[in-house]
Amino acid sequence: MSPVEHGLTGALAGTIAACAWPGPLRGRGRWIAWTTMGALAPDLDSVSLLFSHRVYFGSAWYSHRQFLHSILGCAFLAMLIASMAAAIFGRRMDPTERAGFLRVASRALFAGGLVHLSGDLPTPPGPWGGLPVFFPLGIRLGGWSRIGWYNAVLVYLLGTASLAAGALLLAYALAPERPRAWLRAGACTVSALALATTVWFGAVSRYENFTQWRQWQARFVPAIWIDAIHHTGRFAAVFWQREVMRMP
Repeated sequence: MSPVEHGLTGALAGTIAACAWPGPLRGRGRWIAWTTMGALAPDLDSVSLLFSHRVYFGSAWYSHRQFLHSILGCAFLAMLIASMAAAIFGRRMDPTERAGFLRVASRALFAGGLVHLSGDLPTPPGPWGGLPVFFPLGIRLGGWSRIGWYNAVLVYLLGTASLAAGALLLAYALAPERPRAWLRAGACTVSALALATTVWFGAVSRYENFTQWRQWQARFVPAIWIDAIHHTGRFAAVFWQREVMRMP
């Protein structure tokens, strides 16, 4: 999955969690923000590309799709990012408030990380052969080639759902008490349906190459919509082959 898709799935998962959050309204917004951040965090291992392609595509624990793409790695990122945020933003908080901040942030970040892993499992195996979900065990899962690296259908689906859920949550924040329950339920329903449709799309799809993937997605959205994102993926692949793979 691309970072855009990861971020959107994290935001929608965070919306569902926010709708179930019994705390104050501000806490609901934090759930969405932290879950979105958590859904993006595992790809921090992409900085290994700055060193060399051998590191990025390698099997070291710090390479891409290694330690940080595991349950243990997601837990590590959740604790690290939540602790750093508490140190920066929690200076004026009393101990009880800081503990609550850490609890919400770490849980949401960890949940977002798991969403990220779920989104990467149906992608092609690449040179890594899947994800080390149970790191440090040598078991690798995923690489099912059910979806591509860049998925225009999912970008439009998840993006539209995120905008709709966001509008409903904004109306929820501004509305009087009486219709609030309906608006919150609507945001949760939109988010859940979008994520369920994403799972369905992966179940009925099969990625082989860029050309085949474009033709398959054209069954769901206009081809001109696909090209805007598909060409981005093609450019990235060409960049990898022509530039990155020449790095030492």
